[in-house]
Amino acid sequence: MVAPAENAATMTLAECGSLLLRLKRAIRHALAFRDSWVARSRVARRALVRLNGAGGAHFILVRRAIGAEHAEATQRIREANAVLREGGQHLIRIGDVIDRSTSFAERCMLLGVSPADRHELPSDAGFAAIIGLGFEVSSQYRIYGSERGPLFHAVWPLIVDEMCASAKGRFFLDAMFVPGRELAEMTRYRRHPDGSLVRARPAARVLH
Repeated sequence: MVAPAENAATMTLAECGSLLLRLKRAIRHALAFRDSWVARSRVARRALVRLNGAGGAHFILVRRAIGAEHAEATQRIREANAVLREGGQHLIRIGDVIDRSTSFAERCMLLGVSPADRHELPSDAGFAAIIGLGFEVSSQYRIYGSERGPLFHAVWPLIVDEMCASAKGRFFLDAMFVPGRELAEMTRYRRHPDGSLVRARPAARVLH
């Protein structure tokens, strides 16, 4: 992972952009690495389910080989998640430096926030807050319907950890997913033991 100049008082806009580009490249690489192993883990898990249903002693060696593949995938996913967490920690630490060095408009430009979406953010929104709220590269997912940007995937788990660290934080986090609140329409996921995420079923709604 890139070691940013976290102790700098301020940076020029060009320095902020260069630092962000290097961090984003490392995070994208970790995401692609994790996604490839998540796909292999799912294939292995499905194969194990089929073999366990078929039974038979003659599948023992095949089951053992697929089990080893699944175990390796689980380890690689954990390694990628560790790199992503490191990247998220770097992003949060440099947030204050970037906030001191840039205006709100410049932060939006660095993170690719669509001009059409900027009015939804407070005019004093900081670097980490813009990422955590999911507005990074909003112009791309607005046009192409893609998932949130790579920096979001590095920062969001740390935000959730912080919110889950106290009873008050857990209360507010749960409240944000109630229908009609801020995150009501956001896709929710649950985590498998191997670290992979699967989409959770939406909450039931009462129609009148």
